[in-house]
Amino acid sequence: MNFLKLSLFSIFIVIGFVSFLFQTGKVQTGKINFLLFGDNLEKITAVLDGDTVVLENGKEIRYLGINTTEKEQPYTEEAADFNRNLVLGKMVRLELDVENEDRYGRLLAYVWKNGELINQKIIESGLAISVGTQPDTKYQYLFDQAQETAKNNCLGIWEGLCEKERCVKIANVEKNYQGREKKNKNNEWIELENFCGRKISLDKWLLKDNSSSNFYIFGGVDLLANAKLFLYSGCGKNSDKKLYWQCPEREYSVWNNSGDQAFLFDEKGLLADYFAY
Repeated sequence: MNFLKLSLFSIFIVIGFVSFLFQTGKVQTGKINFLLFGDNLEKITAVLDGDTVVLENGKEIRYLGINTTEKEQPYTEEAADFNRNLVLGKMVRLELDVENEDRYGRLLAYVWKNGELINQKIIESGLAISVGTQPDTKYQYLFDQAQETAKNNCLGIWEGLCEKERCVKIANVEKNYQGREKKNKNNEWIELENFCGRKISLDKWLLKDNSSSNFYIFGGVDLLANAKLFLYSGCGKNSDKKLYWQCPEREYSVWNNSGDQAFLFDEKGLLADYFAY
């Protein structure tokens, strides 16, 4: 009987401690740290772009699980304006995942406003893409669903997919040619194909992956009728059928072996094609 009383007392102690953690606004569950905040809301005083904001205390917040395009790329301003209309001057709650900060010292967070997940909202609008980066993937299934909905409805960056004639398509991404891309980045490439019976100018077209830093702008390149073009991830001498992404070469290749997305925008900023693996 004494043992039973002691066990019940221990359970009440544990429940009380967990309740205290929730009331104080921070819960530690394994490696995951959630900021629940309770009634302690944070005010957003500045919007830097489509996926980055600043709190009243000066701390920068980078939205988890999404990416918007960078300056001078398609839909950058539209994403920033949409984000601004959603949160500028508003009170929000923040939720963290496994990693609390990025390499720039920005807080990585899911941002909630009146029960609505802002990260998801921006993806649903078609102005951001879903980017699952381990280990911060708590809501990635929701973000993937939101992206699929936006794509199917040709919203935002997906608008170009509703064009009646789409001649140039991404035929394939070779992201890890027999594991040798680290030694020679040209063992990795992306393949474009022109399915129309006429030459297509790729001048000022833009190709990017799902990150903020990897993009390639075509200059004065024609893709001949029913022809293919290979863009290699390393350095080399360009020709009619072969182009090279980075000269001089950087430390890393372009396409992630664990999964990536490729976006091809035409000279008007419309999405010509999309490829995911």
